[in-house]
Amino acid sequence: MLRKGSETLVGGSPTEVSQEGPQQRDGWLLEVLKKKIQAKTKLVRIGSIPLTELGRLKALILNTESDGIWDVLVEVVAALQHAEESIKRQWLIDAAEISCVSSYPSPVVY
Repeated sequence: MLRKGSETLVGGSPTEVSQEGPQQRDGWLLEVLKKKIQAKTKLVRIGSIPLTELGRLKALILNTESDGIWDVLVEVVAALQHAEESIKRQWLIDAAEISCVSSYPSPVVY
């Protein structure tokens, strides 16, 4: 599938054009964000980039609907497993604070 503006070219043929709705675009955007976060998380876990890079995405990770983000949360926990206690503690505090104002607090609560 090729993208052109808000249209999707199905099978690459310009004659087969379908209009995407907001839910389809949101789903596509969530998948792109998940892949980006998972890639950064794996790089943190193997030590290629510092944990602070993952920290920059913390609010986004913790304020996302839980249905599609569990695999990302597992990756984050694996990356944090070898972090210093103070970093783990700060993630916990931030998670609690974010859950108080989040539209989707369930990823933090679980």
